[in-house]
Amino acid sequence: MDASVVQFANLFRNGSSHIFNCRDLSHKIAMDGDNKLLFKTPTLNRAVFLKLPLEVRQSAASREGMGRFETKIYLPFENGLEKGGQTVNFSAPNFQEVIRSLRPSNQTIDQEDMERDQLVLHLLESLPSLDPFLLKEKFRQAELDVDERYFTLTEEAWQEIRKFVMNKFRPMIGFAYPNSSPSEMHVAKLTETLWEAKDDPDVQKMMGVLSIPPEKIEDVLYAWKGVIYYEFVYTKNKQKINYFLKWIDQIGTQLGGITPTMKECRNIIRTKLANNISVMMPILLEHKNAYDELFIHKRNAKPFVSFISQCNNQFYALSTTVGQLMIIIQIWNDFNLRTNPYKSNVYQVNKFFENLNGNIF
Repeated sequence: MDASVVQFANLFRNGSSHIFNCRDLSHKIAMDGDNKLLFKTPTLNRAVFLKLPLEVRQSAASREGMGRFETKIYLPFENGLEKGGQTVNFSAPNFQEVIRSLRPSNQTIDQEDMERDQLVLHLLESLPSLDPFLLKEKFRQAELDVDERYFTLTEEAWQEIRKFVMNKFRPMIGFAYPNSSPSEMHVAKLTETLWEAKDDPDVQKMMGVLSIPPEKIEDVLYAWKGVIYYEFVYTKNKQKINYFLKWIDQIGTQLGGITPTMKECRNIIRTKLANNISVMMPILLEHKNAYDELFIHKRNAKPFVSFISQCNNQFYALSTTVGQLMIIIQIWNDFNLRTNPYKSNVYQVNKFFENLNGNIF
């Protein structure tokens, strides 16, 4: 099996920001009696998409190194996702030829459907993360009608994230229109317009004051939305991360000592976590400080203009680092469901360390 598939095998069922399990989601939708599947090519609806940061094969994490990804399609041979399958790299020279070969010879797919499949594949490749919120937003932005069940995001969670992002957008209105006092209804409308990121004169005006040219507005707004989203994710899970660190630091005392192998594995996990945090925190702090300087203290626009101009790079770096933290939280939550961490034994802790170490980098 492909090494990257092996690496993320334990996350197939629950999903992660690095995995879009189109196969199981499509199967569930089909079992519900619906035929509104994501792809017109049936084989692609049975695929699992992997987003693999290339840093997994590099020696050190750095902001400059973050943001390079390899996207793969994994086509399982059997029902068990972990039992092997065909892997196709988006970057492979023969990628389009392989995609064409996946179409059944006895089935005709018209040009419009093929173009739609190509657009979906392009969007999946263009994203730095396969996180449900970002995936849903990208499809919405591209005006693709996709079944909501593909995003594994509850309406409550979606609204919570949306509210957080919209509240960050609101101060833009006063900055772009300093000489007017728009009504609350007008502010709400303009904020909604920013969220939609359409080709609109108000959006161009609001982004123009930040020196963003019209042709880059859509991408910049999506990236900024992504940065705000990762701020939301980190804020919401910071306490869990601290709780995990507290537990891992005392594990030797809990077990009455640990083996050299376990100690080495724990130290590797600590180092990986520290590397990701060392890249993530400066970006989040830079965004917060620049944002507060302009929109809260109303003093200096230059730091925020500088940040927003390179927002895409920051977004990609955060997608790697926060994505890693969320994998840790996911595996930690699963461990908590099976046992009380503070009452776990050597065997349980060792398996947990192995699982964690195999899924983060």
